Amino acid sequence: MNETAEVYNQSSDFYLEHIGSTISELAETPEDQSHLTAFASAVLETGGGRVIDLGCGVGRATSFLHEAGLDISGVDISIGMLEGARLSHPHLVFAEGSFFDVDAADHELAGACLWYSIIHTSLPNLDACWIELARTVRPGGHVLLAFQSGNNERVEVPNAHQTSSTLISYRHNADDVVEALQRNGFDVVSRATRRLPPPHQRQTTALTFITAVRR
Repeated sequence: MNETAEVYNQSSDFYLEHIGSTISELAETPEDQSHLTAFASAVLETGGGRVIDLGCGVGRATSFLHEAGLDISGVDISIGMLEGARLSHPHLVFAEGSFFDVDAADHELAGACLWYSIIHTSLPNLDACWIELARTVRPGGHVLLAFQSGNNERVEVPNAHQTSSTLISYRHNADDVVEALQRNGFDVVSRATRRLPPPHQRQTTALTFITAVRR
């Protein structure tokens, strides 16, 4: 993950310029955004509480969910992206960390958002993430995942984000992700795949959105 962090450290300014610091139709359709809204509503309807945006980047989903009423903070492995998040959203809290070691007590969290943050980790290596989510999210708490989906293929992007580095990502099989969540104590309550991104967006593959509840 250090190589991934370094790519994002080098490209945070590029990311802010070309993707932005907020959720918008540049990267998310209204349908995509509806998954974030539904997640926020589900957390609030079940009592609210502390939520973490794991892999928050420059705070795009963090800000969106905060405006939707959640008590949320952001966590990321990239210092450069965190600097961009703090600059863009000074009213929110952002900290260095990862979904492998969440700074939360057992069953403390009302929810966790992983908005395209699992895409740089292979599915077998995500086992520790699912275990940590099961530890930290309370029974009845919600988890939202968004990721580029496929058949678990590995994708290498050279000179990523106008850097000299190669960024590695994985297009996870949605059925495998669902199975992993269920195996680790979650019930999947919604699942949607968007097959064809609009031409103006940067995504080039199918996108899957999953909401799950901790048993």
